Amino acid sequence: MRKLIESTLVSLDGVIEAPERWATFDAEDTALSLEQLGNYDAFVLGRVTDETFFATWATPRATPTPTASLPCPNTSHPGH
Repeated sequence: MRKLIESTLVSLDGVIEAPERWATFDAEDTALSLEQLGNYDAFVLGRVTDETFFATWATPRATPTPTASLPCPNTSHPGH
């Protein structure tokens, strides 16, 4: 059985909404996050985050860079 790891950005006063407004990621934070992501088999997003990610990365770049040896995903979003 695999581990389930939960991670949530929460401010000191308990705010979890819109972390892009109050959470800043410097180079060290970004490097740590990318290192941790590299160790995951999969991750689950909430609906709003999923829609934000889809809007940002739904269209492949002109020169895609392979990030894993997984089959190419379907280009249509399952929630749309």
